[in-house]
Amino acid sequence: MNPEVRVTKPSSSRAQHQSIWFCLSALMSLFALTPTPAYSEGGFDQPSRRLLLKPFIEIPGQSLEFTNSIDKSAKVRWTPNYRAKTGISISYAGIGGFSVSGMSELAKESADLKGVSRITDYRFRFPWRRFMLSLAYQKNLGFYVDNTGAIDSSLIGQYIKNPDMQMETKSLMAIFVANPDFSLSAFLDHSERQTRSGGSWLIVGKIAEASFRDPTQNFGLIPSAIRPRFQPESLVHEGQFRSVGIGGGYGHTVTFGKLGYATAMGLLGPAAQNGKLSDSTQDFTSSSTGALLNVDLGIGANGEIHVFGMHLSAEASIYKTAATEVSTTLTSLSLFYAHRL
Repeated sequence: MNPEVRVTKPSSSRAQHQSIWFCLSALMSLFALTPTPAYSEGGFDQPSRRLLLKPFIEIPGQSLEFTNSIDKSAKVRWTPNYRAKTGISISYAGIGGFSVSGMSELAKESADLKGVSRITDYRFRFPWRRFMLSLAYQKNLGFYVDNTGAIDSSLIGQYIKNPDMQMETKSLMAIFVANPDFSLSAFLDHSERQTRSGGSWLIVGKIAEASFRDPTQNFGLIPSAIRPRFQPESLVHEGQFRSVGIGGGYGHTVTFGKLGYATAMGLLGPAAQNGKLSDSTQDFTSSSTGALLNVDLGIGANGEIHVFGMHLSAEASIYKTAATEVSTTLTSLSLFYAHRL
């Protein structure tokens, strides 16, 4: 087992949030201090070189979408504007690991057109072969409306921007592998190698929270051009939703040659959720059933010395009030090369 901590250089965040999530990560790290003995059994093998250096490039993505519950064509999709991250991960199998990354400046044309977003991103992942625990905290400041042209035809080629809009997401997720033919640690952090094709049904539990707001209340979350189609929640400027979900899924790794692998893992389940959207005079509260969705895809080579490949991760949550459906999406596409020492 090789826990991974990933930190993106923060722009700004509340000290209490950082303290809470760092304390949680420290608590989870206690489970990572028990060394894992070297072994080779069945379709799995642990490399003798246990220190892993992994430079990577990661393209992150996020969206916050509002859809009218009756008129599904009425949509507003907010997206942050930032460039790809570059960084390096350092880990030692059986003890722990961490990674640091940063983002370069946006091109002036992109910054002028869509604005500039700032991100704070902390992720803590602890994958064993048959169990994984992960924690995540992300905060974004500054969004633009990706579908501006569809909302207001007079703005085709331009984008509605809100530099003060904020969004925070927090989650705790656990995955259990039902049978031993599939390795989470081989797929997610390469601390072991899966040398034989195999798959397993999965069980997942997840607790998540999403909050978003326009603190100045100058713009609101629904642009003025489409507000008549979002009555009575057209003037909302803040929202907060919490969910608890339990579901299932399947993961499978196909091996080819001595090193190659291709893995797909999908998770889906219902989620009990409660939350609210708020304008300056009232709250629109809800308690209903939403959904959780996680997909991970990877392809590459996992050798005794060299590891390289590509990994795509996507997760989505859906929340509802009486008149509005709110969906949040987080994506990540990473390219990496690692060397075992």
